[in-house]
Amino acid sequence: MALDITAQDIIVDETTGLQDDDVNPALAPHSTNTTLTYLLSLDASGGLASPEVAFQADFVIASASAGETITSVILTQNLSGTPFSKTDGVNSGIKTADGNYVWLFQDATHPNVVIGVIGTSDPAAEPAETGPLAFSLALISTSTTGHFDLYTVQYVPLFNPIATDPDDRIDLTDKVFASVAGTTTVGFSGQSAAPGNHDFYLINSPDDASKQLLVVALNGGTANVSTQGFGVNNQSINPTETLQVDFVTGGNLNAGTASQIQYGSHIETITDAGFTINQITPSQPDKRVDITIKAFDNTGNEQGSDFFDGTTTNPVDITSVKLTGASGFATTITIDGTYATASGNVTVTGLNGTGNAVTITGLDNVTTVDITTATKMDRMTVTGVDANEGCDITEFHFKTTTTNAYTEQVGSFINFDDDGPSISTTGTEPTLTV
Repeated sequence: MALDITAQDIIVDETTGLQDDDVNPALAPHSTNTTLTYLLSLDASGGLASPEVAFQADFVIASASAGETITSVILTQNLSGTPFSKTDGVNSGIKTADGNYVWLFQDATHPNVVIGVIGTSDPAAEPAETGPLAFSLALISTSTTGHFDLYTVQYVPLFNPIATDPDDRIDLTDKVFASVAGTTTVGFSGQSAAPGNHDFYLINSPDDASKQLLVVALNGGTANVSTQGFGVNNQSINPTETLQVDFVTGGNLNAGTASQIQYGSHIETITDAGFTINQITPSQPDKRVDITIKAFDNTGNEQGSDFFDGTTTNPVDITSVKLTGASGFATTITIDGTYATASGNVTVTGLNGTGNAVTITGLDNVTTVDITTATKMDRMTVTGVDANEGCDITEFHFKTTTTNAYTEQVGSFINFDDDGPSISTTGTEPTLTV
């Protein structure tokens, strides 16, 4: 997964009035931000006259390569992407003006909030996570994918070590990181298959050559994979025919007889997979096709004829179906029912309750069918259950989510400015006459 992060500075200034990135929390749009309202509620007695609030739009911008989707960005405590703990703090290295170290925790109720809890002058003495705060940080997602805003709220004066610099700036370098979670789509097409009919095909993904699709036909049929797509016996999955695909790694032989099936292991991280129907057979504009999809978790990694003759699996509950294309439906389908699409009604059964078999009737071409499962799956079967029509499948795919796909240090961009000097007078000011 190729992801990237761009961060920009946010500066909160202790000086009275709005400076640098300070904002007035009483004015829109900040006054209606529920996360900021929560941060302000964490203020305790003492400290600054009122909390200083800084805001930076697009503090973090995460970008993804083709075939990848960003699902979240969180603030973490190291390059490994370890989230901040709610109970085990990290010394930030920053001290309050009276010399007490500030420790970083994840907020107890808001996972996107990091709180800076005031400890003691002992850098090894971790405070209770429920103690008073020096500052807090909140990373907030926006309507633009991959763009995240940051609020910084400071509650007490902080120690800035350079006494001669009224704008001495301290930061959280190497104490705060941003970690991206992303989803990658891995696809398989018949164009990558060995020519001819075989007991099995092992197809490498052009997206990730280490990921493979192991294809066989069930019930005495022979798999047929070509540039036209995936089928049984011929180029289609006809009524009563079943095509089985396993998501695996480590195989070397791209096709052969049943006894030659070999691979390393099944992929154990998949809960989202699907395929594209590119043709109804016989091909007539008014025809639709009915199919049943099943999901399994293979409990072993049998090879050769042991695999071909049937392996031990656990059924995996299919929890949702997403249809895109000619029979597309705007939202993800999670309950049984009949759904109106641009090419006619589609009926889905098997989602209610638990079960690994979902039947979809009335599908048109070209339609992409995606299923989501309650637990991990590594095998899918597609069976033709129409009385007359079959279908050609042009590709299979699955999606995987990486919780720490990419991490970058961002603490150096989170800055706290010193309160500059001020001048005040005592007594009665003289009257100046010109």
